[in-house]
Amino acid sequence: GKVRVGGKADRVTCLTDVFSTVAEACGVGLPEGAGTDSFSFLAVARGAESTDARPGVINHSAAGFFAIRRGPWKLVLASGSGGRQKPRGKAFTKPYHLYHLGDDPGETTNLIEQNPELARNLEAECMAIIGTDL
Repeated sequence: GKVRVGGKADRVTCLTDVFSTVAEACGVGLPEGAGTDSFSFLAVARGAESTDARPGVINHSAAGFFAIRRGPWKLVLASGSGGRQKPRGKAFTKPYHLYHLGDDPGETTNLIEQNPELARNLEAECMAIIGTDL
């Protein structure tokens, strides 16, 4: 999702970020190795401008498909939706799908051909985050 406060700040977040945010709000540090995928959004919730220092948010479907969100962009690393929409496609099989969710929240227009460098960067970031432990 996105955190928006008074129209001032946007930041892509996910449920794991609540852990670090609550800890920071309570003034409690996290134990060593805890919450490695959790990034506090407390400053943004308090009205600060987002620095977007958070790595991309990884989405994973029940069908085993991965996607990465960064800002308004979402790259689906599969040749289909991975969900109920058709074509279902196959995970990690191109052509991938790239959507600008700010303009197209329904994911109807694949923009990958118009943005190949962005797609490559998002793919590399996703693969670095998920590693080889698939």
